[in-house]
Amino acid sequence: MSILNRIEELRNSGLNDKKVRAYLVLEDFSAKDITEAFKSLGGAKKAKGFAAEYYEWLAANPRTTEEATQYIKGTGEFGETSDNVKKHLSHYLNIHSLASTIWESKVEAAPEAEAEAETSEREDAIKAAWDKLKKARAGKRKVKTIHPDKVSYLNDEELTAAYSDYFKNAA
Repeated sequence: MSILNRIEELRNSGLNDKKVRAYLVLEDFSAKDITEAFKSLGGAKKAKGFAAEYYEWLAANPRTTEEATQYIKGTGEFGETSDNVKKHLSHYLNIHSLASTIWESKVEAAPEAEAEAETSEREDAIKAAWDKLKKARAGKRKVKTIHPDKVSYLNDEELTAAYSDYFKNAA
């Protein structure tokens, strides 16, 4: 089996490039051949450190404290970690706590934020329509653009009535 095929096979099995390199060394491929093979497969990718991979993992989905602990300690399905990472368990668990807080606020705020955005957009449209009407009354706007049908979707009776009144008097 060629080194290129082996790299692709190992990558497809879910291993990162750092682990792929380790497997290739264990399979007696030379370091020079490994580096050249990685370069020919789209350039040598910079290896990600534990922190970058951990942050991506936390950002992908909400995680429990137990899952985070296993990830940091390198137990379970997550693979091994260095002694340095294990020594900083409390640091990485604090980051997990922050990520959990963010995930909780996303879940709780989603419906409220969506409703607020819709309300804000509606209010902005109403304000813009009033400004348009004021400019038309001052003679700075074409009469054709002031039609009650253009604001009726906003469900603002006062605004629609004002547009209707202006349209009737301008025509």
